[in-house]
Amino acid sequence: MNYFYIHLIFSICLLCDGDWFNFFLLISMYIFDCNNNDNIMTINKKAILVLSSVSLFFSGCMQPKLITLGDNGTAQLTVDPAGGAFTSFRLKGESVNPFSWKMSAKDMPENNKKGAPFQGHFLCLGRWGAPTEGELKAGVPYNGQSGNSNWKIVNKRGDDFLKMKSNAPLDGIIAERTIEFDKTNAVFKVTDSVKSIISVGRLFNVVQHVTIGTPFLSESTIVDCNAKSGFMQHLSFPNPHKYEFEWPCGIVDSLGNTVDLTKTNYPNGYVSTHVFSDSIGWVTATSSENGLLIGYIWKTNDYPWINIWHDVKNGKP
Repeated sequence: MNYFYIHLIFSICLLCDGDWFNFFLLISMYIFDCNNNDNIMTINKKAILVLSSVSLFFSGCMQPKLITLGDNGTAQLTVDPAGGAFTSFRLKGESVNPFSWKMSAKDMPENNKKGAPFQGHFLCLGRWGAPTEGELKAGVPYNGQSGNSNWKIVNKRGDDFLKMKSNAPLDGIIAERTIEFDKTNAVFKVTDSVKSIISVGRLFNVVQHVTIGTPFLSESTIVDCNAKSGFMQHLSFPNPHKYEFEWPCGIVDSLGNTVDLTKTNYPNGYVSTHVFSDSIGWVTATSSENGLLIGYIWKTNDYPWINIWHDVKNGKP
């Protein structure tokens, strides 16, 4: 049985100055591994992220209670067992929460309306985006069942350790997450373990869906990462290499016009996809208005891609 453990490190820091970003950060993984001995597919991934909020996984029908971690005098993390989302990560004495974004019930896809909302940093497991027509008829939600259901609390020790579990029978997946909050710094590590319980190999998605909201998000947000080659999703078919570019200079149309991907004041929405050449991937978002920085670090063997989703509503990111 093979495992790809996922290690996520989340951190938030104060800055003297600089600009920040708002965007949808999607750290993606498409992988499956069949075990020939027991015909069960097992996945485990490793990633290290430096960011600002943690999520809790719980399973059940009742609305679960929010979980708080971090009592070291530096920061506090809030995890919502409903969908396992990281909904708040604040420095001590700070009111600004980078994970303030939450989709309203009326805006949720029809198959998701009765479950957990998309919010903060949530896990897309089984799929990223829409199910097939047949899956929709079977009740499969957008972005997978784990992000739409309650997670079960397996173990919580003090304010610095949490383990939770998700059962997603519609996707044939069991997921476990361990969160370890640093005892002296505004940093925490997340380890995800994902196991398929179906008897055949199936390619599926694992995406860490990080969604930044106001007031941390503004038009002065700056986003940076060590990604290299990439393309815009709307220009990817049939040849993604035709309009390939290097971070951060993104080609946005067939005329070759470009946009600085580190900035969030571009008036149109886009999704860009990138690969890494280093063994370690990182991404940061900086809010000069609030003097805050948030970032992720992970092993690119586990998450080889990053997607930047720049969404604009009413002229604002």
